[in-house]
Amino acid sequence: MFIFCIFLYIMFAEAGVCNVLSESDMKNPTLLTNEGWKYLSKGGSQNYDKAEEYFRKALIINSYYADAYAGLGRLIMGRNRRPNGDYQKEECKEALALFDKAISLDKRCYRAQFNKGMALLCLEDYDAVLSIADVLEDQNSICEPHYFKAKAYKGKFLSKKEEH
Repeated sequence: MFIFCIFLYIMFAEAGVCNVLSESDMKNPTLLTNEGWKYLSKGGSQNYDKAEEYFRKALIINSYYADAYAGLGRLIMGRNRRPNGDYQKEECKEALALFDKAISLDKRCYRAQFNKGMALLCLEDYDAVLSIADVLEDQNSICEPHYFKAKAYKGKFLSKKEEH
């Protein structure tokens, strides 16, 4: 019976029927931010609103919590994506400020570094993307540095090709 109860609890929590964070959890910026990222990954207007709520609560508790700033930046980029999946340049500029804030608080904040790379790709700042790739490589990331380098070199190549 105990296992069945745990199963039901997990199923309802995953479905969003109940709030899995206790009252004491609601005072923990790490748990709040993780919950924000969970909702952010689901996509959709209601989930984005819930993600923003969790990120902002985390920052009220700890205004120096880098991962929450990274979450807000990623939220801004994702909220108004084009139908083809591309990000809007204005949102990328706005998000970039939040990623920079997060990185100023914690240089090793992976989510801020990665999403800053995505924003810079959107803004076609390929030299800065290569710098982010180097930072991620220094943090022992495996795939992301190669992804950013490939995208940046491709973008640089295509922009030079258009010039000629």
